[in-house]
Amino acid sequence: ALATNCPKLASINLYQCSKITDAGVVKLAKCCPKLTFFASTYIWGGITDIGVVALAKGCASLSSVDFCGCNQITDDGVAALANGCKSLTSINISYCPKITDAGVVALAQGCTSLSSVSFFKCFLVTNVFLRMLRRTMALDIGVHKLW
Repeated sequence: ALATNCPKLASINLYQCSKITDAGVVKLAKCCPKLTFFASTYIWGGITDIGVVALAKGCASLSSVDFCGCNQITDDGVAALANGCKSLTSINISYCPKITDAGVVALAQGCTSLSSVSFFKCFLVTNVFLRMLRRTMALDIGVHKLW
């Protein structure tokens, strides 16, 4: 109902809305193409690459996304964002354990306007790669790994 009735919606924060699923995100992406900010923080298992790909295809104006704690998102979803949301300036994919260096490469190559990236607890993103990324882009990169 929200997506259908709010086609001019520009910003949405779904923090800990545990009942949100890919179906809801797909509907939102189709009905709210003017979204510039999307946050779905700590929705364990409810949002996958299906929802992220729908956002990338339907909301090309996204400038900031926060998927912190969405543990089913992979490099495929991140690559879709990199390809579809060229205006992206900020992304938080902390606590997304399936993200690897490949997802970060896609972001670096596709989102040249990025100024803030957070990868806390992304254990498959290597420190070597992040150091290289810091040198090549002017980014505020948040990294915290506990072994």
